[in-house]
Amino acid sequence: MLIKLKIGLFETSCTNSLVVDIVSKFPGLTSVQIHNLIKKTEYKRISYQGIFKTLSNLVDIHVLDKKNKLYYINQIWISQLKKYVRNVEKNKNFGKTLVFVLNESNQ
Repeated sequence: MLIKLKIGLFETSCTNSLVVDIVSKFPGLTSVQIHNLIKKTEYKRISYQGIFKTLSNLVDIHVLDKKNKLYYINQIWISQLKKYVRNVEKNKNFGKTLVFVLNESNQ
C-alpha cells in the first residue's frame, strides 16, 4: 500500500516536514510506527536511525512532544505558528510583490 501525503507547508521532501506531517495526521505513534509509515510513502527511503535522529531534533526544538515513547505535535508550537501566520496576514504588503532597488555607490 502506497501512502500519499502532502509534505508540510512547502510540499518539499524535507524529512522534518515529512515527520511533522505524519505526526499531525497520526498522533501518538512510536518511532518504529512512524518509520514504517514513511517506508510506505512515495517520497523517501530513510533509515530508522535517520527518523529517530529527526524525531529527537524535533523534540529538542519543541516542535514535537514525546510521552512514553509516543510522539505528538507540541501545542505551544502550534500556538506560536498561528500567531506568526496572523502577523504575516496583518502585514500591509501581504500578498504583494515587493521590488527592492539596490543603490550602487561604488561606481
